Amino acid sequence: MADLMTERRAAPRYPLILIAEVMDLLSSAKFTARTSDVSRKGCYIDMLNPLPRGTQIHVRLQSEREVFESAATVI
Repeated sequence: MADLMTERRAAPRYPLILIAEVMDLLSSAKFTARTSDVSRKGCYIDMLNPLPRGTQIHVRLQSEREVFESAATVI
């Protein structure tokens, strides 16, 4: 049972809530969501209707004073 509970991520996650703007690059659809955690290899974006795995997106994360933008792939 312990093997089922083992962390499989390549990088540790840290709790961080930020505003997330996500754009599906294929359809140009835009969504507003928020992160719940981040790592050096990715982040979890909490969306009402998650995009399918493999979707190419542009993501914009915003705090009160800073903005981070990047191309990404939904995994």
